[in-house]
Amino acid sequence: MKPTRKNYYEVLQLNPDATGDELKKKYRVLAVQFHPDRNPGDAVAAQRMAEINEAYHVLINEQARGDYDRILQNEHFVDERATHVSGATGVGLWPMFGRDSAHTRRSAFAMPEKPGKRWVYIADSKMRSSPAIGSDGTIYVGTEEGKLLAIKPYGAKKWEFKTGGSISTSPAIGLDGTVHIGSSDHAMYGVKSDGSEAWHFYTKDAVQSSPVVGMGGIIYFGSDDGRIYALNPDGSKRWEFMTKWRVRSAPAVDAGGNVYFGGMDHFLYALNPDGSKAWALNTGEGIYGSPTIGADGAVYVGNQGGRVFAVNSRGRLALPLKRVRWKFQAGGPVRSTPALAEDGTVFVGSVDGTIHAMNARGHRKWEFKAGGYITTSPVVGPNGAVLFACGDGKLYLLDPKGHLKWEFAIGGPIESSPAVGAAGTIFVGCNDNKLYSIGDGA
Repeated sequence: MKPTRKNYYEVLQLNPDATGDELKKKYRVLAVQFHPDRNPGDAVAAQRMAEINEAYHVLINEQARGDYDRILQNEHFVDERATHVSGATGVGLWPMFGRDSAHTRRSAFAMPEKPGKRWVYIADSKMRSSPAIGSDGTIYVGTEEGKLLAIKPYGAKKWEFKTGGSISTSPAIGLDGTVHIGSSDHAMYGVKSDGSEAWHFYTKDAVQSSPVVGMGGIIYFGSDDGRIYALNPDGSKRWEFMTKWRVRSAPAVDAGGNVYFGGMDHFLYALNPDGSKAWALNTGEGIYGSPTIGADGAVYVGNQGGRVFAVNSRGRLALPLKRVRWKFQAGGPVRSTPALAEDGTVFVGSVDGTIHAMNARGHRKWEFKAGGYITTSPVVGPNGAVLFACGDGKLYLLDPKGHLKWEFAIGGPIESSPAVGAAGTIFVGCNDNKLYSIGDGA
């Protein structure tokens, strides 16, 4: 069998781990739907029926399916030596939300010049969780039904881990390969690389803040109980810090172990490595999104009032407002985490459907209006291109000047921030219950 770009599992609307009985059942349903007797003179239906027959006859044969699966694996092979990208403190190609503990959201790989669907994994519920990518190419993502899924690089399920609530957080891969995930059942979990539980840690309310792994493997996350927690790699508590309301912002951690996060109580907080408060800045509105830390120590964050702040993190300034370098007013609430280009350009999305580009002084460089709301966070490629996902069900890629390079429609609204793996492959969850792998379609 020769390698082919046609994905037989996608043709049959099945995952690569489908059983023989599932194959037969799905084939019968599709054959009835597209049979020529039901669609006389319909050339599109006839072509679809031919593809369904071709896919079924390969996959129902055990030897032919084995050969085909090996082709899929080879086409999606990831070199396991690519275990770390500069600046990341977890292990993997995209080990946590934001890619690194500073949340710069800079990809080491250029995005495709022309997008094409590589595969789709069908889950049992929505995926608002943003994927993380391990060193072997395994993709980890959570579902609304409360499952942490581990998906192989070619789209087959490796394992699943069930929590007691829904998952909207992004996984974070620790230094030892443990995968950390928060759930609405009030817990943060540590899951071993084989899918078994290593530990769990309970808070007093839902965990809707994505965990971040910092130096020494310390895990940081917030909870709706108003606290931010730091856990040791074994899941034991290192410290906790109490705010005035819920914490849904994923913490950002700098190289010195200082922690920055936003609260629904309107404050941007800075904590010392021991969990004591360094300072707090009242931004005037609640903060859903996560801060991003620049190389010069600036902290960028947006709030529900549509303002983006650049804040000095360093120095002992007497008045909190003196810390503000600049403020930028977007046209709608900002739940997006800013992404930083190498030249200091800041990119952020707003709920009114606009991506904003600001220079290092906070002046508008350009803006791009998409077709729906934006609550996801953009990605910046090594060539300065900007990728983002939108509530209109599309992925967009812009050039460094804000001009559209391409748009790519998937199956429904997107509230999962994309992650970028080897060779620029894009992984993103969708409200249509699917995880998409998008590569070069040229």
